[in-house]
Amino acid sequence: MPWAGATQSSPNAGIGRVLTHAEISALGGDPEAFLALDAAPNTTFGAGYGGDYEAPVAVKAMHGYDPERLEMRASLLIFGPTVPN
Repeated sequence: MPWAGATQSSPNAGIGRVLTHAEISALGGDPEAFLALDAAPNTTFGAGYGGDYEAPVAVKAMHGYDPERLEMRASLLIFGPTVPN
């Protein structure tokens, strides 16, 4: 598999940043996590390996990015009869 044994410094690994337990806790993340991976730009993490994409990815959103990345910040507005004011 092309990602087996990949590290942050491996070219084309898709790993933008490895967050330590202390960094995760400081960001308010899971206090039991020992590490977290932040995907490199133009990369998403998912189950399985699908090979190289030859067209734009259909997925428009994904969770699990470092909240410090300005390009990943977004707004969510919800409106409806069952949404409390």
